[in-house]
Amino acid sequence: IYHYFATVPFLILAIVFALRYLEENFSWGKKAAWIYVGVVVLAFICFYPMITGIVVPRWYSDFFRWLETWPFYNV
Repeated sequence: IYHYFATVPFLILAIVFALRYLEENFSWGKKAAWIYVGVVVLAFICFYPMITGIVVPRWYSDFFRWLETWPFYNV
C-alpha cells in the first residue's frame, strides 16, 4: 500500500482541478462539485468502521463488501 501514498497528493490536486474546471465553465458545475463532495464524505462515513477495525455487525460489513476480494473481518 505504501506505493500508493506518493500519488495521493497528485490525485487530490487532479480532483480539485477537475472540480474547479467544472465550476468555472458550466452552470451546473458548482452543484456537481457539492454532490461529489457529499458522496465522498458519505462513503467515508460508511466505510470508516471496516477500514479501522471497529467491530460492526456482520450484515453491515457484508452490505458494503461490493467486491469479493475486500477483506472485511468481523467477529
